Amino acid sequence: MNEAELHVLKQRMYQGKLNKARRGELVVSVPVGYVKQSSGQVTLDPDEQAQNVIRMVFDQFDRQGTVHAILRHMIANGIRLPVRSQARVSCGQLQWRQPSRETVRQILRHPIYAGAYRYGHRPTDPRRQTAGHPKSGRGSGLAAEDCLVFIKDRFPAYISWDRFETNQQRLASNRSNSESAGAVREGEALLAGVVRCGRCDKRMYVRYTRTGRPSYVCSTLQSDYGLPMCQSASAGEIETWVAGQVLSALQPAALDASLTAAAAVEEQRHQLIRHWEQRIERARYEAQRAARQYHACEPENRLVARTLEQRWDELLRDVVRLESEFDRLYCTPWTGHKTRPGELG
Repeated sequence: MNEAELHVLKQRMYQGKLNKARRGELVVSVPVGYVKQSSGQVTLDPDEQAQNVIRMVFDQFDRQGTVHAILRHMIANGIRLPVRSQARVSCGQLQWRQPSRETVRQILRHPIYAGAYRYGHRPTDPRRQTAGHPKSGRGSGLAAEDCLVFIKDRFPAYISWDRFETNQQRLASNRSNSESAGAVREGEALLAGVVRCGRCDKRMYVRYTRTGRPSYVCSTLQSDYGLPMCQSASAGEIETWVAGQVLSALQPAALDASLTAAAAVEEQRHQLIRHWEQRIERARYEAQRAARQYHACEPENRLVARTLEQRWDELLRDVVRLESEFDRLYCTPWTGHKTRPGELG
């Protein structure tokens, strides 16, 4: 077979692959929270706890607005991400893994969570490819609408498309560049990234003194062109004026804002309690399953019975540990009432 025939064969295979992608049927793998059936159909993960964790990620992004804040929230509350194993031995089994910054970021950026299908979001540049490395030369990820194939409402969704677009705009505004305000950072300055100079309209940066007091400085012209610094101002004066303007604007709706904030806190608490209820329910099921396996074993077969008994004891200890952690985290201090698993239904 000469090179021309090989080229024609590759082009036919590529066209067949592209036609399948244009129908939205070319799915190699799915992210966390989804399952690919043997028929090729993509569905939400059938595990209820797995679905709730994915929805929790989007809810926390609405409340806090940064990927790092979501990661801190998940680690502080012992929340793990549901991952379907791809290993040959345990293929398809649900595993709970420690969340990472990149995994949370991919959940927020992937359009499948809004029900959309994409193909070709990382096009290959032949000029950048390396011989013997077929996956080399890939560019940076494109926006969903700019992909080679983009189909809305192709898969079951966790969020709406409008909410997905709002998230993308918020992620873009968190970047540290001159066009965006940047993410909220540590420090006493409340308006970092949003204060602009009234003279040159450049962004003013935060500078802290040796005593830790912040000030806003317009130093863009000085750092870029060597010109004298435009101006600077104490952070306390600016923030006091802004706080007064915000409070006066919110004064007519202060009660509604307080009720909304209280409802959001209560909803977040209910969400976390429900997550722990599901963790305890899963642990109890695993312990009961180990007990059934132990009792089904022949008493004379001690070589197997000892292993099953040890596994049963380990799972029972896990149940006790989870229940004690639940009591420690969600015991109401002023009444002493503990919201036990199952009370919230």
